[in-house]
Amino acid sequence: MNRPTVTDRLDEISRALDRLRQTVRTPADGVATYPTDDTKAAAGRLAEAAAALAGGQYRPAYNGWTSAETWRVHLWITNDLKTYNAAQSQVAECMQQDDADALAPLDVSAWPADEIRDAAHGAKVADAADALRDYVDDLPEIRRVLDRADLASDLLGAALGWVDWREVAEALAE
Repeated sequence: MNRPTVTDRLDEISRALDRLRQTVRTPADGVATYPTDDTKAAAGRLAEAAAALAGGQYRPAYNGWTSAETWRVHLWITNDLKTYNAAQSQVAECMQQDDADALAPLDVSAWPADEIRDAAHGAKVADAADALRDYVDDLPEIRRVLDRADLASDLLGAALGWVDWREVAEALAE
């Protein structure tokens, strides 16, 4: 059996994106409803995967995580009680936002309740991911390296760029 080429993978991703785009529904009144946040996130991940494949930056999954870097960040956060508690507190604060606050300034009054719930959850996870990224970036041992202009700083910055912060935030929210 032949290994799939990058072109084969890009074609597969393109077909999957087309299927996701078809999830936009237009009810009888002609007003389109939008895909759920999960669908948009999936489409975004597929688009990123396509771009990575096209640019030769394909990263395989690792231990059930999106990347080895994602797994390592989660591992280090959860292996130190002080860091774990602080990170989990950051995530919990974001996840406990009121749905309306999480979706501001969008007008969601005409949206179905399940779409509001899904979009609010996605917005909260995105906020938690941003807060978590900021928390890790501001850890003294990380900040000391990132503030330098050298190879170690570049490598650490690149590695942190491969972390799927949403995935880590969702794991800490459970």
